[in-house]
Amino acid sequence: MAERCFSIPRRSLGVRSFPNGLRIRTSTKLLIEDTGGDVWRGSIAMASFLPSDHRDCLEGRRVLELASGTGLLGLSLLVGEVAAGCVVMTDKPNMTELIEANVEANADIVPKEKLVVAPLDFCTPIGSEVAEGAPYDTVIVSDVFYDEDIVEPFLC
Repeated sequence: MAERCFSIPRRSLGVRSFPNGLRIRTSTKLLIEDTGGDVWRGSIAMASFLPSDHRDCLEGRRVLELASGTGLLGLSLLVGEVAAGCVVMTDKPNMTELIEANVEANADIVPKEKLVVAPLDFCTPIGSEVAEGAPYDTVIVSDVFYDEDIVEPFLC
């Protein structure tokens, strides 16, 4: 098996460019307020690991991503040789604008008709956009449990 590299590309004018062609905008403001304003190694690893090692969980499947942050993982699942059928990317309401900006920034390589961006906070009831998309074949998360206050609402 080839060695995998999960390094985070350097940021140039607030944008990180990835080998799969995605350009991901980051937000220092959101990073100061929360952790979702930048790309973390967990999403880079998952974006590499899922298509190569778990093709059956993705190809043509309905995928729900919780705590999407910048949207790198969800967007990665729609580009390349193995692509999900539909991806619903979620995060707290203050994060969805950054995800939507990254969807727009990658409109040339990401099929927008195969994705939905919806607000979802683990501490509030599930919104209609997320509920209407159910059932999902695959639910993914990366870099979520950095704070023990998140664990209980996530599991309930």
